[in-house]
Amino acid sequence: MQLKRNIGSYRVLKTIGHGTFSEVVLAANKGELYAIKTIDRKTITDSNEAAFENEIRIHQKMRHQNITELIDLLVDENNYYLVLEYCSRGDLATFLVQNRACNEATVKEIARQVLSALEYIHSHNISHRDIKPENLLIDSLFNIKITDFGLSDFFGEDCLMSRSCGSVLFASPECLSYEPYNGKTTDLWSLGVTLFTLLTGSTPWHGNDERSVAEEIRTEEVRLPRWISPYCSDFISRLLIKDWRKRMTIEEAYKHSWLDENQTNNSLSYISKNRNCLYNESKLANSSIKPSERRSSHLTEEKLESFIKEIREVEKKRKIAVASTESVLDFVNVP
Repeated sequence: MQLKRNIGSYRVLKTIGHGTFSEVVLAANKGELYAIKTIDRKTITDSNEAAFENEIRIHQKMRHQNITELIDLLVDENNYYLVLEYCSRGDLATFLVQNRACNEATVKEIARQVLSALEYIHSHNISHRDIKPENLLIDSLFNIKITDFGLSDFFGEDCLMSRSCGSVLFASPECLSYEPYNGKTTDLWSLGVTLFTLLTGSTPWHGNDERSVAEEIRTEEVRLPRWISPYCSDFISRLLIKDWRKRMTIEEAYKHSWLDENQTNNSLSYISKNRNCLYNESKLANSSIKPSERRSSHLTEEKLESFIKEIREVEKKRKIAVASTESVLDFVNVP
């Protein structure tokens, strides 16, 4: 995908990420920085058009200090563009590569902020379904931000869902069993695996391929390292209970002793002798559940509906063009 100089009124600075069918660029507009997800229009087809619409509808609803903002939607002759809040310190997966692991104080603060975002997401009857370090961004004030609602979906009164989740490494046992599962507790399992990974530098699984990892997730009990504190170990273990009916809820997590400031040292300026941490820990501690330094104009409902109408028009024209081409070929091939 060739890098453009400008996308609407946004001046493109550089590419900062790649996906299977998209790329993310850093762009500037009126002195502010933004991340713009660029999606080739040809990749939106009958099979994924509804999912794409669902992603942007869900993300547009999200207005929380620990969730990236969807700020604008643009389209041109070749691409769709999702203008997102820019988080200058990257994602937790990159931090893990650079730092190998985090200490408990840092992981505890991350847990608090992700739980706050998940509580908000679930209050809208939505399950994120792809919580993992790659989808947890860090802004300039060290706030954690959930991003990427590509696999998110709505659930009903019983909270049950059936469509498969994201990365196998962070998927819950019930999700991998291809049976109806609870949209809330599946996110909490993924959070548990994420916290384990942040503490130890790797996931709990040892399989060599997706099939063996999935079998391990369904059948093997997770063992936490002995150096993890009892409170922390109990917290993560309760998130990783295989029976989703017995798994810890968000309400129970908030009451857990590990998150109780009176029970544990909440200062992220503490650095374990044996564990590195993410950049400046004290900044992360002082920024807990705090708004970003900038609150952008949120994407309006009117702009969202206009964008979706454009997607449908493009797809309608594509179908007409394909049908016309097939008709011509049929005519040419008549004996």
